[in-house]
Amino acid sequence: MPRREILRLAMNRSKKTLQEIKELFNKLEPHITPDNPFYEAIKSFIEYSEHHIKAEEKWIEQEPSLDESVTVAQAFNAYLSTYWEPLLRYGLLYRAIDYEYERNPLNTLKELRHVSLVKINEYMEMFNKLAKYYVVPIRNLVQIQITAIISTVLSIQK
Repeated sequence: MPRREILRLAMNRSKKTLQEIKELFNKLEPHITPDNPFYEAIKSFIEYSEHHIKAEEKWIEQEPSLDESVTVAQAFNAYLSTYWEPLLRYGLLYRAIDYEYERNPLNTLKELRHVSLVKINEYMEMFNKLAKYYVVPIRNLVQIQITAIISTVLSIQK
């Protein structure tokens, strides 16, 4: 499969997610207070993403090297990022909503908070299903690093 196709799939997911976040943000915006520390960040993310998506779509369609076959790592990275990145954005949106809800517990804000939390859980569940990762105890990592350092020092001394 050409890398271009995987990137198109990922782009479609990214556009869908951005649209969902924009819709929630637009419902939140009338309730935003000037001191909300998350407002500017989420607003900037939306504006940046709109420009980024347009530029990336153009790159996907015009870059000749994207006709080459996709590697497993490239496919994994392109598609998995469409689950990981929304977690960060929905988390930011949730915090912005929660900030306002704590000051003014309106039903609208309660519903927005619920919807964003459901989205976070959906993305997290799917990310966990797709990502093949496991926790490595810190002790193991330190042992590997120390072994690598000792090995390097010994090889330099020879």
